[in-house]
Amino acid sequence: MLIAKINGTEIEEIGHYQELFPNTSFSDLGPNDDWYTENSCMRVSVYIDYDPATEWLETVEPYISNGMVYTVKAVPQPTANT
Repeated sequence: MLIAKINGTEIEEIGHYQELFPNTSFSDLGPNDDWYTENSCMRVSVYIDYDPATEWLETVEPYISNGMVYTVKAVPQPTANT
């Protein structure tokens, strides 16, 4: 599970929670909500909802939205010129 270390509104680092916090024990589910808050971290998503008929996912610089860090955005598929 990827997490992001946050400093204010800036993303400092993204990595697997066991690599970023090697001396911390977690349950099989990983960190809980309180842990994220106490350690200035956020969950990272490599997926967002999109319409595959008209959009595709594009990898982008990580950004914060609605309390989560995302690494993709939905972009319109180009239309074919016929």
